[in-house]
Amino acid sequence: MNDTTDLTQLRRDIDDVDTQIHELLTKRVALVLEIARIKGVEGTGASPLRPEREVDILRRLARRHNGAFPLGSLFRIYREIMSASLQLQQRFCVSLWTGDNPALSNLVRDFYGFSIPAAHESDAGVVLDRVSKDASVLGVLPLPDGSAQGKWWFDLARRRSGLSVVGCLPFLLNGEARESRALVVGSMRFVPSGDDTSLLAWNLTEGMDIRDAETFVSNNLYGHAWVVDGGDGERCLLLAVRGHVVGTEELLAPLRGFGGLAFLGGYANPWREDAAS
Repeated sequence: MNDTTDLTQLRRDIDDVDTQIHELLTKRVALVLEIARIKGVEGTGASPLRPEREVDILRRLARRHNGAFPLGSLFRIYREIMSASLQLQQRFCVSLWTGDNPALSNLVRDFYGFSIPAAHESDAGVVLDRVSKDASVLGVLPLPDGSAQGKWWFDLARRRSGLSVVGCLPFLLNGEARESRALVVGSMRFVPSGDDTSLLAWNLTEGMDIRDAETFVSNNLYGHAWVVDGGDGERCLLLAVRGHVVGTEELLAPLRGFGGLAFLGGYANPWREDAAS
């Protein structure tokens, strides 16, 4: 065969592969709808939003991935598939506040795809209000960093109920410096994925100095801490603790001796591209 014939056959092979991909997508949707039907018959009333299940799918794909196709592109394709599938079961949307970092909008589109409506809000309080009133809304807010825009978590810890941090964006870290990070808040409880970070608000007692508290956190490997001065004598640290810490009283006991703790949820630790084997 000459080169022209080779190209013609290769393009036919690609068409065959595209047909198979399309057929498998149709089959996947049928399975998703069957799951939704069974849930309806059983009357579970459970939300189709399962962040831990979605992360499990992405991790499984990353572990088996090889070849030249970029892992980030694979993740975006599957996130689009999963988001579209979720929309077939129950409509949901994203409520977003970017603070002073408009790049957070790109994180939302990369993870949730273009089929999910995303509303930009005027401040973090509006996002939390929307999530608390509607189970079909997910909130995306800037990663706490000690700045004014990152203090929304204190509002979550002090005044909100029924909400939890359930995710972190982006999920794929490729070794490049990233200034854009965000947390996802939902009206469901956080379910661990097996490799997680827990978030706790530590409201310090009057006798505990902020600097001493930060040193204590650092020395005991609890993770990173962000400080908020809530006014009216309220001083609170946001603790990012590796693992799922609910029920681990032995780990948290030293903290309880110097203030009250509130579990705010957590997130699946992002996948590092160099972790794929």
